[in-house]
Amino acid sequence: MRPRPGFFENALIFLVVFLLLYSFVLLVDYFPLNIYNEKRSGIQNLRIPITEILLHICIWSLIVDKIQQFILMDNKADYFEEIWNIMDLAAFIFYLVGFITRFIVTEALFQTSKIFLCLDLIIWFIRTLHLFAAYEQLGPKLALIINTMKDMVFFVCFILIFLFGFSITSWSLITTTAQVNWTYTDDGKLYNTTVVNGGSGLWTWRYLRNVINYGIWKVFGQVDPIAGNDAYSDVAWVLALIFVTLSNALLLNVLIALF
Repeated sequence: MRPRPGFFENALIFLVVFLLLYSFVLLVDYFPLNIYNEKRSGIQNLRIPITEILLHICIWSLIVDKIQQFILMDNKADYFEEIWNIMDLAAFIFYLVGFITRFIVTEALFQTSKIFLCLDLIIWFIRTLHLFAAYEQLGPKLALIINTMKDMVFFVCFILIFLFGFSITSWSLITTTAQVNWTYTDDGKLYNTTVVNGGSGLWTWRYLRNVINYGIWKVFGQVDPIAGNDAYSDVAWVLALIFVTLSNALLLNVLIALF
């Protein structure tokens, strides 16, 4: 007779199916709550798609199972000493935020719902590593990788210091011409200086994203041409060369030190 699949095989099959279902829902089958008599999964007036209903059943079954495990524990404090349990708790919190906001039909809350569920999916993908930790061939390698990442935190912080210093400095230089306008007369004398929007309303959270995005790719050696022929662009170009050299030297030192 064929041997019965063990716990590892059963858990692996469930996780693969669960992650495939979760990914499918978020990619192509996650829509606002149907309150306008449209179709979902080809069915008229169905509030949410069938695949999403199955996904919620799976996650709520996991939540109930974890609650039961927590209740049956003799020492409740031991539950929070395990990193995987903390990861489960974070995954459930992210899911609950996405689940609750999912049933309120506004654009902002729908965006919130999908963002939190997407972050929740990331945690579930990482959570699968716990399953491989129990496997005799992969468990020691996983422990080695985790210890290596702990040692790498110092180097990452070191690179981030350079990244923020370079990105903020360079971005403040290359955006100056778009913020300040110098007007001269025909004979070359300064006539007027104007500032965009009177110097107010220039800050948005997208600005922070642009600053980080400008520098993060240069860590990996991707240097785009800097438009402009003024002093700001020249200094930003020199800073880019210095930063790319230093960041690649630091990454090389990380490889040598850790491996």
